[in-house]
Amino acid sequence: MKNRARTLPLLLLLVWTAGACGPGGTKTLTATPPPPVKAEVTPTSGDPPAPAAPDAACDGPCSIATPLGATFPVPERFRAERRGNVVRLIEPDGQVEVHAVELTGDAGAPAVAEAWKQVAPRERWTVEKTLSPPAGGGFDEVYVEMYVLGADKRFAQAVARRKDRNIWVVLLRSPAAAVDRRAAQVMQFITGLKAPGVVEEDFSKTPKKSVAGQADALRTAIRGIVRDTGVPGLAIAVVEDGKVVFSEGFGVRELGKPDPVTPETLMMIGSVTKPLTTFMMGTLVDDGKLAWDKPVKSVDPAFALGDPKLADALTMEQLVCACAGLPRKDLPLILSFWGKTSADCLKELASMSPTTGLRETFQYQNHMVAAGGFLSARVLHPKLSMDKAYEKAMKERVFGPLGMKSTLLDLDAARKVKNRATPHSQTMDLDHRVVPLEHERFAAYIGPSGGVWSNVLDMARFVIVELAGGLTPEGKRVISEKNLLHRRTPQVKMDADSAYALGFAVSQSKGLKVVSHSGGTMGFATLLTFFPEKNAGIVMIANGTGGHLAEKTILRLLFELWFGADPRAMKGLEFTLGQMKKSIEEAKPRLSAPTPEFMKPFLGRLSHPELGDATIELVKDDYFLTIGKYRTRLLLYRRPDGKTVLAFTEVPLAGLELSPVADTPGALELERAQERYVLKKKD
Repeated sequence: MKNRARTLPLLLLLVWTAGACGPGGTKTLTATPPPPVKAEVTPTSGDPPAPAAPDAACDGPCSIATPLGATFPVPERFRAERRGNVVRLIEPDGQVEVHAVELTGDAGAPAVAEAWKQVAPRERWTVEKTLSPPAGGGFDEVYVEMYVLGADKRFAQAVARRKDRNIWVVLLRSPAAAVDRRAAQVMQFITGLKAPGVVEEDFSKTPKKSVAGQADALRTAIRGIVRDTGVPGLAIAVVEDGKVVFSEGFGVRELGKPDPVTPETLMMIGSVTKPLTTFMMGTLVDDGKLAWDKPVKSVDPAFALGDPKLADALTMEQLVCACAGLPRKDLPLILSFWGKTSADCLKELASMSPTTGLRETFQYQNHMVAAGGFLSARVLHPKLSMDKAYEKAMKERVFGPLGMKSTLLDLDAARKVKNRATPHSQTMDLDHRVVPLEHERFAAYIGPSGGVWSNVLDMARFVIVELAGGLTPEGKRVISEKNLLHRRTPQVKMDADSAYALGFAVSQSKGLKVVSHSGGTMGFATLLTFFPEKNAGIVMIANGTGGHLAEKTILRLLFELWFGADPRAMKGLEFTLGQMKKSIEEAKPRLSAPTPEFMKPFLGRLSHPELGDATIELVKDDYFLTIGKYRTRLLLYRRPDGKTVLAFTEVPLAGLELSPVADTPGALELERAQERYVLKKKD
C-alpha cells in the first residue's frame, strides 16, 4: 500500500526498473527537435486513408518480429500488427494505443520526434518534461518524454532506447483509467523486447561473495543512502545460507529525538503482510481445513461482490492472486477508515465490480487479500470475530512457530513497545515529517493485507524459513514444502519477466529467480526480497516514505557486492533525487494561496457516500479541509494541463488533489487511476 498522490506514471517507472525497452523498421534520423506542441490533438478533415495490409500480425499469446530482428511478446487477448518498421499493439477495449517504432540514429530525442511523425503526424502533445535516466539492461541510452494530460484526461509518453545506432521507440496514449486497467498487459509487450546486440547482466553462474566480509563498505554506503534520501531511520537484515550475516539499524526512531533505529526496532511492514497471510493459509491447506481451489462461497455463503457471477466463481486462492479483475479501492481506505472493522472490508467488497476478466490481467487489490485472510482465519476460529480470528490464527500458525517473538498486529500493543519507530511521510518539499500514529490504524480493517508490525530480525526468520522450504532454523517444519512453493506459483503476469503469485511477486531478473514483496503505509516502507537459487535474501524496513527509494538503491548495491555487478546503484540514486528535486522546483511557482473568489463555492460541508463528510473552512488567512480525523491546509495548484486544483499539503497525504467539477457547482472531485469520488455540498 502506497499513498503517493502525484508520482511518475506506472508504466514509465516499470520500464526503468525492468531495464527493458519499448519498441520497433529502419530509417536514418537527423537531429530535428520535437515538433511544436499544443494542448490538444489537431483536428483533421475527411476520413483517414485505410491502412495497408500488415506485413506481419498475430493474436496473443505470440511474438512479433521487426525488420531488424527484434521481437515483442503479445499478451493473450491482444493483437499485434506490423507495417514496415512500426508495430501496433491492439488492446481488446480499443482505448490504450501502443506503437513501437524501430529506427536508426545517434540519439533518442530525434528518434521520438520521428516516431510521432510516422505514427500520429497530426497529433501535438505538450511536453511536460524530458528525462535521460542512466541506461541499463544492455542499452546505451534511454530517453523519455512525458506529456501534459489532455483536456479529455488522456495522457501520452514516449520512451526511446538505443543500442549502437539501433533505436526502439514506444509511444503510449491512453485515458488514465484505461492504462491503469491494462498496465500489466501493456508492460508485457514493452518490457519483453528482445533487441539484437542487447545483453543484460546474468548472475546465474556467478557465485555470491558474502557481504559478511564487506560489512564496512555496505555500512558506509547505507549511511550515505539514508542521509541522501532523508529517511529518518532504516533497519536491514541480510540472510545467506540460512543465517543472518548482517543486521544493523541506521538513523533515528523519530526526528528530533536521539533514540536510534536498531535491528530490533518495531515498525509496520505494510503489504509485506500479504505473504505472511498466505503462509497461514498454506498451513490450513496442510491440515485439510482449507483448499486453494475451494470456492469462497463455500467458506462464507454471504460473500458478495458487485458482480454476483464472479463472487460465485472465485476460489480462495483467487482472493490473494491479484488476478480477479477488481481495481484498487484505496482512497476510502486512507481517508475514511476510523472505526472500521473486517466486517466493513467485506461490506465494501460487496459493492466492487471487476474492470477486467478473471485471470485476464494483474490488478492489485487490498480488500481482496484481506478477505482471503479473514475468511481463512474464521475457518480455524469460527466463534471469533474475523479480526480476532485472524490475529489468533497468525499467532498460532506463523508468528509463534517461526519464532517471530516481536511481531504483532495490534496498533495499541505496538504503541506500548519501547523500541518502536514513529512513522514519517514526505511533504510536498520531500522533507519527512512525523505522522500521527493513529493514521496507521487504516490498515486494521484490511489487516491481512497490511496490518503487521515487525522488525528485520523477525522477518529474517521468515526469509530463512522460505529459503529452507518450510523449516525453521531449528529444523522444525511449520508448512509443507508443497504448499510453501504453491504460494510462489505465477498466477498472472505483471510484465514480461514478472508475475504475481499468492502474496508474492516472482520474476526472472539478471538470470536469477527473484521472490519479493514491498510494503508501504502512511509512514513506513518495507522491502523483502530473496533469491532461492543463491540461498540469500534481504529485509529492509524504514520509518519514512522515502524509504522506498533507499531500499531500491540498497538492493542494487547488494547485487554489486554479491556478484560484482556494474556499479549503478549510486548513479541511479543521484539521478532519481535530481529529478525529484527538479520536479519540486518546477511545481513551486504553480502553488499559491487560494483566493476568496475561488474558495467561496466550496466553503462549508461536503459529503460522499463512501468517503463520508468533509468540511472546508477559512481559519485566519488559510483554508483547511477536514475529513474524518485528517486535517490539511489547502493550496491552489495550477497544473501543467492548465487546470487549477486544490492540493493537500499535510502529511501523510500531501499531494492529493481536489478538482472543481465543471457541471456541478460547489462539488470537488478526488480522482486517482480508476477511482473517482465527487464530494458534493451538504445542506
